[in-house]
Amino acid sequence: MTRWPWVTAEQKMFVLAKPREALGQAGAAEPKSWDPRLSSRGNRLSKQLAVLLDRLAEMENFLECRGWTSLAAADHRVLGPIFQRLSRDAKRVADGASDLAVEMQQR
Repeated sequence: MTRWPWVTAEQKMFVLAKPREALGQAGAAEPKSWDPRLSSRGNRLSKQLAVLLDRLAEMENFLECRGWTSLAAADHRVLGPIFQRLSRDAKRVADGASDLAVEMQQR
Protein backbone atom coordinates (compact mmCIF):
# COMPACT_ATOMS: atom_id res chain seq x y z
CA MET A 1 0.00 0.00 0.00
CA THR A 2 1.24 3.46 -0.92
CA ARG A 3 1.96 5.79 1.92
CA TRP A 4 0.45 8.78 0.05
CA PRO A 5 -2.14 7.42 -2.39
CA TRP A 6 -3.05 10.91 -3.66
CA VAL A 7 0.48 11.49 -5.07
CA THR A 8 0.78 10.62 -8.76
CA ALA A 9 3.78 9.04 -10.45
CA GLU A 10 4.28 12.28 -12.38
CA GLN A 11 4.46 14.26 -9.16
CA LYS A 12 7.02 11.84 -7.74
CA MET A 13 9.11 12.12 -10.90
CA PHE A 14 8.93 15.93 -10.75
CA VAL A 15 10.15 15.98 -7.14
CA LEU A 16 13.01 13.65 -8.01
CA ALA A 17 13.96 15.49 -11.20
CA LYS A 18 13.65 19.05 -9.85
CA PRO A 19 13.75 18.98 -6.05
CA ARG A 20 14.51 22.70 -5.62
CA GLU A 21 11.63 23.73 -7.88
CA ALA A 22 9.31 21.29 -6.12
CA LEU A 23 10.27 22.75 -2.73
CA GLY A 24 9.72 26.24 -4.08
CA GLN A 25 6.24 25.33 -5.26
CA ALA A 26 5.42 23.59 -2.00
CA GLY A 27 6.49 26.62 -0.01
CA ALA A 28 4.80 29.16 -2.27
CA ALA A 29 2.57 31.52 -0.38
CA GLU A 30 -1.12 31.40 -1.10
CA PRO A 31 -2.25 34.47 -2.97
CA LYS A 32 -3.84 37.10 -0.75
CA SER A 33 -7.58 37.30 -0.97
CA TRP A 34 -7.33 41.08 -1.22
CA ASP A 35 -4.27 43.23 -1.83
CA PRO A 36 -4.85 46.80 -0.62
CA ARG A 37 -2.24 48.08 -3.08
CA LEU A 38 -4.44 47.02 -6.00
CA SER A 39 -7.70 48.37 -7.37
CA SER A 40 -10.77 46.12 -7.52
CA ARG A 41 -9.93 45.27 -11.13
CA GLY A 42 -6.30 44.67 -10.18
CA ASN A 43 -7.33 42.27 -7.41
CA ARG A 44 -9.60 40.32 -9.77
CA LEU A 45 -6.80 40.09 -12.30
CA SER A 46 -4.33 39.02 -9.60
CA LYS A 47 -6.59 36.11 -8.65
CA GLN A 48 -7.00 35.09 -12.30
CA LEU A 49 -3.25 35.22 -12.82
CA ALA A 50 -2.64 33.07 -9.72
CA VAL A 51 -5.04 30.40 -11.04
CA LEU A 52 -3.52 30.56 -14.53
CA LEU A 53 0.03 30.25 -13.22
CA ASP A 54 -0.99 27.29 -11.06
CA ARG A 55 -2.56 25.52 -14.05
CA LEU A 56 0.47 26.28 -16.23
CA ALA A 57 2.75 24.75 -13.60
CA GLU A 58 0.59 21.62 -13.59
CA MET A 59 0.73 21.38 -17.39
CA GLU A 60 4.47 21.99 -17.41
CA ASN A 61 4.87 19.18 -14.89
CA PHE A 62 2.69 16.88 -17.03
CA LEU A 63 4.76 17.61 -20.13
CA GLU A 64 8.16 17.43 -18.42
CA CYS A 65 7.30 14.16 -16.68
CA ARG A 66 6.05 12.73 -19.95
CA GLY A 67 2.64 12.00 -18.44
CA TRP A 68 1.25 11.90 -21.95
CA THR A 69 3.00 8.56 -22.58
CA SER A 70 0.31 6.88 -20.49
CA LEU A 71 -2.48 8.18 -22.74
CA ALA A 72 -4.30 5.81 -25.09
CA ALA A 73 -4.12 6.22 -28.89
CA ALA A 74 -7.73 7.44 -28.91
CA ASP A 75 -6.71 10.16 -26.44
CA HIS A 76 -4.05 11.35 -28.88
CA ARG A 77 -6.57 11.89 -31.67
CA VAL A 78 -8.86 13.94 -29.45
CA LEU A 79 -6.24 15.82 -27.42
CA GLY A 80 -3.80 16.52 -30.27
CA PRO A 81 -5.78 19.46 -31.68
CA ILE A 82 -6.32 20.81 -28.17
CA PHE A 83 -2.57 20.79 -27.53
CA GLN A 84 -2.06 22.56 -30.87
CA ARG A 85 -4.48 25.27 -29.75
CA LEU A 86 -2.80 25.46 -26.34
CA SER A 87 0.56 25.97 -28.03
CA ARG A 88 -0.77 28.70 -30.34
CA ASP A 89 -2.73 30.53 -27.64
CA ALA A 90 0.02 30.23 -25.03
CA LYS A 91 2.50 31.83 -27.45
CA ARG A 92 0.12 34.74 -28.07
CA VAL A 93 -0.48 35.24 -24.35
CA ALA A 94 3.25 34.98 -23.59
CA ASP A 95 4.07 37.60 -26.22
CA GLY A 96 1.35 39.94 -24.97
CA ALA A 97 2.34 39.45 -21.33
CA SER A 98 5.97 40.13 -22.16
CA ASP A 99 5.08 43.34 -23.98
CA LEU A 100 2.84 44.48 -21.13
CA ALA A 101 5.47 43.68 -18.50
CA VAL A 102 8.02 45.85 -20.36
CA GLU A 103 5.48 48.67 -20.70
CA MET A 104 4.57 48.47 -17.00
CA GLN A 105 8.23 48.68 -15.97
CA GLN A 106 8.75 51.79 -18.10
CA ARG A 107 5.97 53.72 -16.34
